[in-house]
Amino acid sequence: MLPKLAAAAVLVFLAGPARAGDPADLLARSKAAAGGNAYDAVRSLRHTAKVSTGGLSGAVESLQDLRTGRHVERYRLGPASGAEGFDGRVAWSQDSSGQSRPEEGGDGRLGAIDDAYRDALAFWYPERWPARMEDAGEREEGGRRFGVVRITPEGGRPSPAPPCSGSSCIA
Repeated sequence: MLPKLAAAAVLVFLAGPARAGDPADLLARSKAAAGGNAYDAVRSLRHTAKVSTGGLSGAVESLQDLRTGRHVERYRLGPASGAEGFDGRVAWSQDSSGQSRPEEGGDGRLGAIDDAYRDALAFWYPERWPARMEDAGEREEGGRRFGVVRITPEGGRPSPAPPCSGSSCIA
């Protein structure tokens, strides 16, 4: 599952004299490093997890439509339950009573759009969701160089460059 941060930033390990400046090239390389064309046939993802915190136990389920970015996440933790999602137009949340409400405020909507962009893997499939992509230079960590692409999904918030380790990351 992809981490959910403000928006998307991609860091790709630069082996040798590769240049960081071309966002399309870096994104193509990150896709290849993550499995390449195997993602082309994936349409949806379902994640389930058991959680335990503060003496309470429960479960979380997440469903993502990779073609549209629509998503829902449901949880039950002891007596508390709820959900949040994005139907392609409206971000929404649901509380323990089962009452749903649209998240029309700025932060909830921006977060849902950022999540939808990542859920659609639109950084690898730009036809799924328009975005502004820019070269954010290079970063070095642990003796390795990374090219950084900063991505702002249409309707979403600008992304800071996240910390990263390993050969590549998408945050």
